[in-house]
Amino acid sequence: MIWIVVGVIVLWGVWAFGSEMLLNLRLNAQVDALRAQNARLADSNAQTLTELKTAASAAAMEESARQQGYYRQGEQVYVIVQPSPSAAPAPSASGTAGRPAAAGAAAAGGAKGTGGASGAGGANARGSVDGGETAWGAIIKWWRQVWH
Repeated sequence: MIWIVVGVIVLWGVWAFGSEMLLNLRLNAQVDALRAQNARLADSNAQTLTELKTAASAAAMEESARQQGYYRQGEQVYVIVQPSPSAAPAPSASGTAGRPAAAGAAAAGGAKGTGGASGAGGANARGSVDGGETAWGAIIKWWRQVWH
């Protein structure tokens, strides 16, 4: 009878030790996973902090404003447009008087092919592009497509 009691106590001790060992292994694996996650989060936080510092710089703010179409007071803004190969020749200087340079280029067919005008032809004598759209309308449409 004493051997049965000793056997039961030994079995209970082995079971208790084994269950504690398994619990310890699971908790160690969980700790390792959490440490790896903390390291990834620390790297992500450092990268985000660097991005915030960069975005808060004056140069980044100016670049963002320029991408949205803003410019400094008194600054001359040039918009470079590549004419299509089938662009009509530019009208005489009197035909573009009073218009900005971009409008004169658009009236001459310079904005065609950049998403501003539809159809295959250029501007007609009244300044409208094929489809009845005016040159200014084509320029505005093109400008919105560039910046949005």
